[in-house]
Amino acid sequence: MEENRMIQRSSLAKGYRPIAGTDDNIILYHEGTLYLANSEGKKIQKILSLSPKTWKDRLRITVRLFRREPKAAILVDHMLFIAQHRKINLIDLDTKLGSVIATSNEGFTDPLGFCCAQDADHIVLWGEYGSNEQRESVRIYGVTQDRMVEVIHTFPAGEIRHIHSIIPAHDGGYYIFTGDNEPHAGIYHADKLFHSVQPVAYSSQQYRAVVGFDTDEGLLYATDAVNEPNFVYCLKKNGELVKVCQLNGSCIYGTRCGTGFLFSTTVEPDERNRGPLSWISYKRGEGVLSSEVHLVHVDENMNSQIIARLKKDWLPMKLFQYESIQFASGSQQKVWMYPVAVSNNDACTYCFGHR
Repeated sequence: MEENRMIQRSSLAKGYRPIAGTDDNIILYHEGTLYLANSEGKKIQKILSLSPKTWKDRLRITVRLFRREPKAAILVDHMLFIAQHRKINLIDLDTKLGSVIATSNEGFTDPLGFCCAQDADHIVLWGEYGSNEQRESVRIYGVTQDRMVEVIHTFPAGEIRHIHSIIPAHDGGYYIFTGDNEPHAGIYHADKLFHSVQPVAYSSQQYRAVVGFDTDEGLLYATDAVNEPNFVYCLKKNGELVKVCQLNGSCIYGTRCGTGFLFSTTVEPDERNRGPLSWISYKRGEGVLSSEVHLVHVDENMNSQIIARLKKDWLPMKLFQYESIQFASGSQQKVWMYPVAVSNNDACTYCFGHR
């Protein structure tokens, strides 16, 4: 990784993936087991094993091939929620006990992320994500305070393919990012209790996004348009759409960073390329301009800067995961970063220290 002075390589061994944290601790995942470390990534203690270690966990290439690592995680008080292998796990860090509270429906896989609930009745929310080839209805789930899972909203069949993310809004409600190419896919707004879910902007790849943040300037988000140019946009309160910067590829991962924001671009294949040979194709989507991942910082004044560049490794991207930088969730003094499918730095851990 081309480092600036704010990015440092962690002392953690390869494959210890940071998934969620606070200012004082970081939770790591390695070969089916969860660990707790301090904010320096040291004094590692085992929490519990999520699943027995298998041969698929022993080599990095099989970890990537079989998607062995968690897709998403969030820490709320002493409760850790993890999406992995089409299951939602809830781990109580006080008792070190875990349980499966939900499983994915047919046609869907793990959600791309969780959202802290803004109402008093729920803890976290997530939306269904997956191929959904039949374009069935798509649900948003919430976990209640007594740890029960319930459906809190359903998009009708054929309206959207899936949900990318749910973003807390300043008004106490939420923005919902949906995909991918359906006429009604785009950005929606929901009130706090999901009694009203209304489209904000849709029917354009300009509104196809996974990562976003509600700011004083407006809704800041990066596009996930595989076959069209990608940008970081700010959707103003008056509906004006402002380009903040162009990206060299689609964006799936991002995080807050002090008063600013980090976005990772992604190297992914042309989504129109289907069939068995697509799994070993090296053809990038038209909106993916290079085989580099860029780490882009956007400050509170909407100034942008590329602060790191990483080159893709030699393995086919669809079969062995898209090249990207993934981030641990949570509020931390350091932003924990985990590059995937990059030359020399795959499964290494880096920290970005912000002022």
